[in-house]
Order: sequence, then structure tokens, then C-alpha cells
Amino acid sequence: MQIPYAGSDYAIYAERARQATETCLPFNSVYEIQVLEALRSNNCSSAPAIREHQFTKQDDDGLVPGGFMHWFLMEKAPGIQLSRDLFWSFGREERDHIRAAFKEAWGEWMQAGACPQLGISHVFWDPEPCKVSVLSLSVPLSCVTSVATNTTILGYFSMIAGSNLSTPLEADVEWKDSEWEFFGLVEIKVPGYKWVW
Repeated sequence: MQIPYAGSDYAIYAERARQATETCLPFNSVYEIQVLEALRSNNCSSAPAIREHQFTKQDDDGLVPGGFMHWFLMEKAPGIQLSRDLFWSFGREERDHIRAAFKEAWGEWMQAGACPQLGISHVFWDPEPCKVSVLSLSVPLSCVTSVATNTTILGYFSMIAGSNLSTPLEADVEWKDSEWEFFGLVEIKVPGYKWVW
């Protein structure tokens, strides 16, 4: 949804309407669409499927009258949404099951050319089929600055406006155990830089 410029939230109708753009989505919205389409076209089972998306205009009562709206209809992510506290309340065996399922989900996202957003709050755990879903609208892999290095995850926020949707993952990009840290699935205890599993 297009929102008013900073400081004009309560401006008169005419002022907010002058800000309207019909066809120009912000680059992050374009990336979200690309990611969802890539996941859908690659039959990714580790992300809720997008069923439909539609562009519309805001009506006269909208925040920016005549501005764009973008609607998404998605499946509900199965399972429970994880948090740091919830994850660490599970026993070691269940945490290990979650990690194994997450590693598999990560691989599916990467093969689809998408990078899941950082943080455990984007991870849903379904213990019955022992499956993880990642619900995050992130950036296409083509926007990652250094995919094949140990700093892979740090490049996830380095977006380049105008990048094309990525192609499937190249063979030299592999899972690195440092991914656990970035998603909150291990804790680092200093000194000694040891992981707590």
C-alpha cells in the first residue's frame, strides 16, 4: 500500500492525493513479487504458496487517494511461529529436528533463487511432518552481494535496484553452519566463540 510522505499523514485530501502513483511500486514490493513467483514456480514446499496477488487503487478514503494497493492472498503457514524463547524452551532433540528441517527449507529457498529473511520469527515449525516453513518476503538471490562466501547472510540486505529475478542457485553455493547463527538456531557464548545447541 502506498503511504503518505512523512509528516503528511493528516494532510488534507488534495495534498495526499497529489502523492499518488498508480504504477510505480517501490523496489522492495517488486522484489517481494519476484520472490513469491520464484517460490511458486519452483514448487517450494517450505514457504506458504501465494494464491493470488492484485494491484488496485486506493479509494477516496485511502491514506493516499488514488495511490496503489497491492493485495496478496497466501496460504497460512502450517505449524507454530517460532520465537527465541519458544525455540529454546524445546528439548535438544526437538531443536535438532527443527534445525534439520530448517536446513532443508533453506536449500529449497536457495534453489528457487530466494533468500529467506533473517531471524527465527520468520520460521514456522510443524512437528507432525517434521517440517519447517519460512514466511518472509525477502529479496531475490540476484540481489545478494556475496553469495559464495562466508558472509553470505550479511549480503542479504544489499539490494541493487533494478536487478532481474535470479536464476537457480549455482553449484558452488552451499550450506554453511554459520547460517544457524543468523536465524537464531544456535547461541554464541563468548569467550571462545562456542555455539550452544
